Amino acid sequence: MTIVPDQAKSPVQNFFDAANRYLLSAALLSALLFFGYVLYQLYWPVTVLEPKNVPYPVVNKELHAGDRLTIVSKYCKYGTFPTTVSRQLQGETYITLAPLNPTLPNGCHESKAASTVIPPGTPPGTYRLVYSTAIQVNAFRTITVAAETEEFLVLPN
Repeated sequence: MTIVPDQAKSPVQNFFDAANRYLLSAALLSALLFFGYVLYQLYWPVTVLEPKNVPYPVVNKELHAGDRLTIVSKYCKYGTFPTTVSRQLQGETYITLAPLNPTLPNGCHESKAASTVIPPGTPPGTYRLVYSTAIQVNAFRTITVAAETEEFLVLPN
């Protein structure tokens, strides 16, 4: 293959060579910008939920299986993102409860919630409720925030 100097090329060939150089430069710049955007989405520090009074205080410290557990939680939430809360009773045994998809208001709040029912058949003993909140910030990143309650007692029926 012989290299032809630019003076020997036709104007059409010179146009296509210049167009190829510009397209290659634009493609490389676009790839770098996209890579930078993905890195920004993955690693930029974002605060979406801050539990304030962990462990959450339990209002009714003695329960029976089938009773509702009432807790008082203080939290600050920033932004509206899809949220899934996984819950688990931990104590004598580990019991996984159904996940929740709450819609909490933005800002700092205090909430008295009785959303958790102690499952029927739960063995008597000392337990605590452990929360794992997964918040999908964007398509590339999910932030997980953990919290738990104070210990409470499940009494025999």
